[in-house]
Amino acid sequence: MKVLIIEDSESLRRSLRVGLSNLGFTVDDTGDGSEGLTMALSGDYSLLVLDLMLPSVDGISILKAIRRTEKDIRVLILSARDLTEDKVEGLLNGADDYLTKPFSFEELHCNPPILSSSHL
Repeated sequence: MKVLIIEDSESLRRSLRVGLSNLGFTVDDTGDGSEGLTMALSGDYSLLVLDLMLPSVDGISILKAIRRTEKDIRVLILSARDLTEDKVEGLLNGADDYLTKPFSFEELHCNPPILSSSHL
């Protein structure tokens, strides 16, 4: 199962990559929105872990671009933006879930709809 992480924080990206790899996922990652969008559209990913505030292309634009395609990819937004309006915008644009930073890896790991192998 392949996961793409698009997150500009190198330390968080590294932690997610290691944690998801330890759970048996194949993980690709980038810190740049434009590169992430290209990877998401050209790759065969089951899950996208997506930050909203990214260099070059923001997370909502990436989410919208993916949802305009036929790709069946689950999207988890991880963002420091914790206002209800931000969460609603992400979910209305097609995110499957929204976690606010900081979060614990256990919150992600215990999210069956996102990490369940039956969905990936």
